[in-house]
Amino acid sequence: MSEKKSYLVQLLGTATKVRIFEQLCLDPTPITRHALTKSISGGIGPTYEQADQLIALGALKEVNGGIQLDDSFPFHDDIVNIVASTSHYMDQRILLDRIDSLFGSDHYITGYLAARQNGPPVDHEQDSALVAVLHANNRSLTHLRALSAVSPTKLKWLEIHSIPSDITRQDIYGSNIWIASTERGIVDCVLHQDCSLYVVVLLLLQNLNDGNIDGDKLLQIANNNGIRDVFLTAISGLNDAAGRELVSVEPGVVTEAVGKLDPAIITELAEAARKAYNTFMEG
Repeated sequence: MSEKKSYLVQLLGTATKVRIFEQLCLDPTPITRHALTKSISGGIGPTYEQADQLIALGALKEVNGGIQLDDSFPFHDDIVNIVASTSHYMDQRILLDRIDSLFGSDHYITGYLAARQNGPPVDHEQDSALVAVLHANNRSLTHLRALSAVSPTKLKWLEIHSIPSDITRQDIYGSNIWIASTERGIVDCVLHQDCSLYVVVLLLLQNLNDGNIDGDKLLQIANNNGIRDVFLTAISGLNDAAGRELVSVEPGVVTEAVGKLDPAIITELAEAARKAYNTFMEG
């Protein structure tokens, strides 16, 4: 391996390093490690450690308590050019188009992106995509890892063995893609921890209020995935917060569901329901 290639492998070896370079190329002003961590939505430990690695390699330098690209570094121009080319994938439409091109009808988008397909929740937005891939293999995982490394979108994936009947083509962010129903998206948010329970309950409330989801279908999908009790408890909490039945559920069924859950989850769902309802009414 040539010296140049060896250096670039070290410099761009992780998604965190790519995001550090993206930020510093976009804004050459020195930035503290703490501010950098927030800017790239990274973990404090990994960001600090990898910034220090890049300083050690000579790609970054410290200036007045901050860090910035070192334009005297021999491969400075190569880094800038690479980052400029990968910023192509900062557009989520392009990322979704690329996923669709790679996997065709053997995948669909679910989780938060599917759950918010009728509009984002009133006080939350996140740049993420949860990709369900039919019979995932090493090649498909390599493709997804490569896209994840060059995109600021939080890209997650899971293997599936069949395509559900509620997957349709929809226009999202200007891209025409295979996407799960809103009901399945909300269920997968919980199943694959694609967002917090508060955001799940907020999405649930907003879509119920707008008539975008079928409560029975939601509970059936949740039941098929072993988390019906979570949604029965969440719906009960929303009904209590609203003072009316957003979704009709029998009290005995809810009592049975609550009895199966960890007390901490019950408390979190109750608090999420109250907060979501107040947020929605204020919004």
